Amino acid sequence: MNVVWKKIWRDLRDNKVRTVLVVLSITVGVFALGLVFNMRAAVQVWMLDDYRSANASHLLVQMIPFQYDVVKLFQREFAGAEIESEVSLPIQWRMEDETL
Repeated sequence: MNVVWKKIWRDLRDNKVRTVLVVLSITVGVFALGLVFNMRAAVQVWMLDDYRSANASHLLVQMIPFQYDVVKLFQREFAGAEIESEVSLPIQWRMEDETL
């Protein structure tokens, strides 16, 4: 038997507590990695199912009803910033054969 292998077996035999802690640490790490990757896949499926069941809007136009003089006031007050007015209106459409 090689000298390196003799040292490895001697260290494992003489340091049983350390050996058990290392094995447990590796086991917990592998379990955690598996849990994280499996939960990532499951959450993606759950989010997609929830999105589809919500009948979300296909088109969203955001609008904030500022009047033009208010926009000009903000542009004058915050000279370095880019300010523009916006409006929001959710729109949803369906094909003829689709239902709610």
